[in-house]
Amino acid sequence: MKNNHRGFTLVELLGVMVLIGLIGAIAYPTINNAVNKGSDQVAITNINTILDAAYNWTLQNTASLPKENNDSISITISELKQKGYLDVNIKDAITKVNIPNDSIITITKGKENSSSQYHKYYGNYLFEFTMGSSLADYNAKAPIISLVGRPVEYVEIGDSYEDKGVVAKDYKNKDIDDITTAIYNQNTQIGSISTDTLQSYRIEYSAIDDENNVSTITRNVIVRDTEAPIITLPIITDEKVHLPIDLDDIKYNAACRDNSHSCTINKYLMDESLKSGDKAIIIYEASDSSGNKTEERLVLTIE
Repeated sequence: MKNNHRGFTLVELLGVMVLIGLIGAIAYPTINNAVNKGSDQVAITNINTILDAAYNWTLQNTASLPKENNDSISITISELKQKGYLDVNIKDAITKVNIPNDSIITITKGKENSSSQYHKYYGNYLFEFTMGSSLADYNAKAPIISLVGRPVEYVEIGDSYEDKGVVAKDYKNKDIDDITTAIYNQNTQIGSISTDTLQSYRIEYSAIDDENNVSTITRNVIVRDTEAPIITLPIITDEKVHLPIDLDDIKYNAACRDNSHSCTINKYLMDESLKSGDKAIIIYEASDSSGNKTEERLVLTIE
């Protein structure tokens, strides 16, 4: 009996391969997009978990929150892990490795807009996440490092700042002396803290034990201006004056000084409907760039 079955020809095989290729080319973007969306969603979920952990930390450390609008503090996820606010094995959705311990959550009061891809608002505070660079996973033998003083230190502009440092012990409870300090302003490492201008700084302390285990903790230093300007009234030898009173006369000029070196002063008559025998009261108001204000009065007799 003659067998009529035959195999595929070369042309037919090429046609099938082309068809499979076309189907793959059409389906790949959709499948790849779905995979990417899934990874993005996991990443967002993980970052939200970190931001929520930072928020829970603030609930127990309300005194450390920024007091003024646009003031900010920072905390690393290493600290959140050490204090039990965050799972030690939280992972990056893309690389599948633990999110770096030096990743930072910045907490800013009254900030309306964020340039960070990952951020979240809790009341009047903006929480922003910045991925760190270290690939070191959490180490159960890492040193225990604690701040001397508060996690947020406020210093008045123009005053000197003295760092209180940290204390650290290894997992065997032995004191650690090998501690390094790095100071950052706007995520840029600098040499020292300057109190000449209104700025926020982050100090990172790293403790290294004899087995090269490392722990890091941060302190925030905020330079602020809470002191009102000081007004020096003019010295008028003759307190009796004649009408009309010309406040542009230099003899009525007062001086003001402020620790921010930025001070403006205005003056006006409390009552302009004056007559002979009345008391003329000149009000001097001074303010600085931070909005601190003060007032002084100069009383004169009208002849």
